[in-house]
Amino acid sequence: MSVDGESTTWFKADEDHGRKFWLHDFASEEEQVVTFGYPSQMEAYKPYLIAVPDGTWGTAYDLRNKAITFTGYNALVRGGEQKAVTANGGKYDFIGRPSGATRSYIYDLNEAGNTFAFVNTGVEIEPFTAYFVGYYDNGDAINFRFNEGLATPRPPITHLIGDANGDGEVTVADVTVTVDYILGREVEGFCFENANAHEDGEINVTDVTAIVSIILGTYNP
Repeated sequence: MSVDGESTTWFKADEDHGRKFWLHDFASEEEQVVTFGYPSQMEAYKPYLIAVPDGTWGTAYDLRNKAITFTGYNALVRGGEQKAVTANGGKYDFIGRPSGATRSYIYDLNEAGNTFAFVNTGVEIEPFTAYFVGYYDNGDAINFRFNEGLATPRPPITHLIGDANGDGEVTVADVTVTVDYILGREVEGFCFENANAHEDGEINVTDVTAIVSIILGTYNP
């Protein structure tokens, strides 16, 4: 997948960091709480919960109004066909559709994005939007959690790892200023937090190596 033509991916574990957005799949249910997990890959005709950051953590992470493209292979998409994913227990179906529709008596994600609220009147479902259907009297809303912890997905790191000079990108210039810092030279605008790639509280040659690997695309945090 890509954002404005730049290849990227999603958070794939609680301890993951430095990714661009969150993608979750429906994993299980208990009473009025549904649990979403971290998928390692996307599958055709399987609905997901996708969350993108706003400008809270800086423009480098703000995905609003950007073109997010998912590319698949050997997957046939039929307009008007819906796909349901049902977790063990059978109280809820999480349903996604590649085309729009009008639905009633569903649990639709509210505007705040923190719960699925019950709606008994006609709701216009946008293409590639998912919702829940309940098969019992399960109340006015469905809360949700991610893996074992209730709450919001944790935010991305608030700094750009490797961007030692703070210009918004990681280049050879960041290697140079980091080496200068290690050698005790005066460096204007040096971003300690960004240069400390290993997040161990000190800047040394291992951080220089990490910044080089970021530039080469081989960085593995």
